[in-house]
Amino acid sequence: MHKLLLKTILVLLPVLLFVQQQGFAQCTLTCPLNTTVSAEGGKCGAVVTYTPPAVPAGCSSIQNVVATFNFTGDVQTFVVPAGVTSATIKTWGAQGGGSDFSNHGGLGGYAIGTLGVQPGDVLYVYVGGQPPSANTDGIPNPGGYNGGGNAWGFGGGGGGASDVRTGGTSFSNRLIVAGGGGGEWWPGGAGGGLAGTRGENSPSTPGGGGGGGTQTEGGSRGTNGGSAGSFGQGGGANHDAHQTGGGGGYYGGGSSANYGGGGGGSGYVGGVTASSLQTGVNSGNGKVVISYNMTATLSVVQTDGLSSGAFFPVGTITNTFALVNSNGDTLSKCSSTVTVTDNEIPTLTCASVPVQCYNSNGSYSIPALAASDNCGIKSTSYNITGATTRSGTGNNASGAFNAGVSTITWTVTDVHGNQNTCQTTVTVNPQINLTIPDARALSSGVNANTVYIGYTPASSLTLTATASGGSGALTYKWSTGATTKAITVSPTANTVYTVTVTDASGCTAMATKEVKVLDVRCGAKKDKVTVCHKGNMLCVDKEGMQDHIRQGGQLGACNPSPANARLSAEPGAGELVVQVLGNPVSGRQVEALVSGAAGQALRVELVSLQGRVLDQQQVEQAQPQQRVVLQAGASPGVLLLRVSTASQTQTVRLLKAN
Repeated sequence: MHKLLLKTILVLLPVLLFVQQQGFAQCTLTCPLNTTVSAEGGKCGAVVTYTPPAVPAGCSSIQNVVATFNFTGDVQTFVVPAGVTSATIKTWGAQGGGSDFSNHGGLGGYAIGTLGVQPGDVLYVYVGGQPPSANTDGIPNPGGYNGGGNAWGFGGGGGGASDVRTGGTSFSNRLIVAGGGGGEWWPGGAGGGLAGTRGENSPSTPGGGGGGGTQTEGGSRGTNGGSAGSFGQGGGANHDAHQTGGGGGYYGGGSSANYGGGGGGSGYVGGVTASSLQTGVNSGNGKVVISYNMTATLSVVQTDGLSSGAFFPVGTITNTFALVNSNGDTLSKCSSTVTVTDNEIPTLTCASVPVQCYNSNGSYSIPALAASDNCGIKSTSYNITGATTRSGTGNNASGAFNAGVSTITWTVTDVHGNQNTCQTTVTVNPQINLTIPDARALSSGVNANTVYIGYTPASSLTLTATASGGSGALTYKWSTGATTKAITVSPTANTVYTVTVTDASGCTAMATKEVKVLDVRCGAKKDKVTVCHKGNMLCVDKEGMQDHIRQGGQLGACNPSPANARLSAEPGAGELVVQVLGNPVSGRQVEALVSGAAGQALRVELVSLQGRVLDQQQVEQAQPQQRVVLQAGASPGVLLLRVSTASQTQTVRLLKAN
């Protein structure tokens, strides 16, 4: 529905509105030229200003507005718009109702005239209705809306008149009327004109048709019919078989007698000028049309696109403008385009990568590429050349790199095809090879990486780091704090020594060496040294130690005695010697090696400091080196191992750790 009706016509029920351009001149709208600009820096678009089109000089528009009112069964209203002083009114009356046998109700009339009006005047519109066909005997049938007379049985009701009123809603306020047709049993009379026509008589009832209404009185009733017509109202049946109703009109038509046709209602144009009337021209429901001319205000509206001064995204926007009148009717249209191009390449930041120190798995974490774009990134890829050759997608090239210099070339493409590249250099340092070779306190007679308490020549040894690879000069740092390539150590307990080598790039390698400590002191005064000579463990003077070593002797107990075995006493001819294999003791068993009791009966006891015997063994005839195992239980503490022959007893104190 047009905007004009929304603003100026109060319509209680639907109305059809038609607007026709009566005339316009020089009303061709001209748009600005197509424009192409580049996107603003860092933005995916640009603010664009242009001059929108204006109403062309000399352009005017006059519209003929036609408002059509169809049958609704109720009063409708029309409010005269601003600027309107004259309206043309056309009315059509409704056809009379048909009978069950046919649809020969009288046709409605037509009236036209011109009405002088003022803006804001209210016109009341009544559109006549055609009654339904009669199809049941013995019951009343309604007349059409707006004055149609009722009928009976198979007689049809009278058609309603169509009229326009002002100043009120009574029949006396009517300005123009189109009469309704008479109802049918026999064909009804036509409505309209200065007088409606009489309904036809059936052969069986001469004079039975109702008379047509005139300008001064209603139509007469048929012989022995219902009622005569009256001012604005068609005559109705009086409950006799098959009487028909008169049509509504300025004066209504009369009702018929049995089997006759109702009279048509008259038309009226006394309230309008330049008028005319016609009889019997309309079938079906009535209709009213009000038309008028008005000069419309013209304006230019934008119907599509973006306004001047707006932010236009990259791409092409079509701006469409329309020249419209105050009713919203379009007189002319034009369009132009604004194209914003993206020529900005992506912004890339290739991070500086510090020298990567060699690692055994060959995989390295590289800082991700930082990339941004004013309109967005479509793809990121990389290609690695040099010491490493591989390629991939995404902004993270972490992974396998070979030792040496590799170059990552990054390529980033934005959503509009702009491309940028940058490079990242990755240097993987050569591997640092580092070892600490085995060292000995003496050239022979000693274990590797072992120092001996109780024998000064073997109480220290020198550890030397061997390093190669890396880059530039190498520096050394030992766990002792020393910064030399070699260090001499004299630990009193088993000790792990660590050396860290650093190259010029700050890359490091680490190596360790454990130096074990054996206490080889023996004898009652701990002034002798334990030596393993030809499979026999001896306790000898320190001064004779070199002779034993030159003869193949080994400093310390014979294998399989571990490094922390303990001797019970210095050996001599037939002397009893007890070694505890592992002291402190871990676990629930104590192992000991007994020598100096070969062929003799041997008694071994393990007791607590409180004197409780934990375990004991009896050996009838000991071997030269007799191995014994005793159960120490679960509780930690200090225990005593007592070994006895018929002539000697030795006791060793030991610590059970857990």
